[in-house]
Amino acid sequence: MARRQRYEHLEPGTRVRKAARLVLTVATRTTFACLEPALRGEVEAGIHDMRVNAKQLREGMRLFRPVYRRESIAPALAEVDALNDHLGLVRDADVLLEHLAELSEQTGLTADLQAVVASGRAQHQAALNRVLEQLAGEEFEQRLLTAIADERFGRHHAVAGQACRRFARSAISRRLNRVINRMEAVKGEDDGPGLHRVRVANKQLRYAIEPFLTVFDRRLTTAYHRVAELHSTLGDLHDLDVLAETLTQFAGSAREQEAAPLLEEVEETRRREYGRAFTFFGEESDTTFVRLVADAID
Repeated sequence: MARRQRYEHLEPGTRVRKAARLVLTVATRTTFACLEPALRGEVEAGIHDMRVNAKQLREGMRLFRPVYRRESIAPALAEVDALNDHLGLVRDADVLLEHLAELSEQTGLTADLQAVVASGRAQHQAALNRVLEQLAGEEFEQRLLTAIADERFGRHHAVAGQACRRFARSAISRRLNRVINRMEAVKGEDDGPGLHRVRVANKQLRYAIEPFLTVFDRRLTTAYHRVAELHSTLGDLHDLDVLAETLTQFAGSAREQEAAPLLEEVEETRRREYGRAFTFFGEESDTTFVRLVADAID
């Protein structure tokens, strides 16, 4: 499960412009603290940690976008988006290799596929390194920190001058409604695209809650943990879907029989994970995480 970011204490009455500076400064520094290990290709301290922190930075920039002049934040957000994409390709390859190694039956098919994935991973790492070196050479971190501090609207701006509690309630409510709508649209266990859309919406909800845990009482922390659990479960489901699709495409018709027991093992694991996810979809009344979030910000 991705780690929760720690932010300087925010209070209900803290102005949003101050919250934006505090939250985005922390997210920027923690992201680029991973630069050197990421360049070395370190799986956990480099790629994984930087990807988690970069996702938090991206969602934070999206969350606080109304606080900034568009021309100051949009180009930086585009670069952070691109960084996330490159980190995602390397991390996805790492996860795929881990899953392939964990399959109980190791065959010529898995060995061949591991070699192909590892080769692709090396290419993605090289592309990521070029992006990281370019960002470092352009002093992107310092430029972003300067924009975060200097390019905000003033305290009388309609959004920047709001109290944190009001802003947070609105932002969290919008994202919660998006999760509800996408959950209701899921057609069942085999609806991979629908579950993926829920995963994306839930991720956005999680990162919108995270900065404001000190703005509300402990009920929001309780709700946050449920949102984070769903985030982790849906992430596992997504990884298994990618594994199954990769195995199927790589095997093709020529090695279909060799792939069959591997796919059956993946499907069995996926059924268990979907069972865990369904506990969130099937919750009732006051126990649902949706109700927990709604009550916490009311």
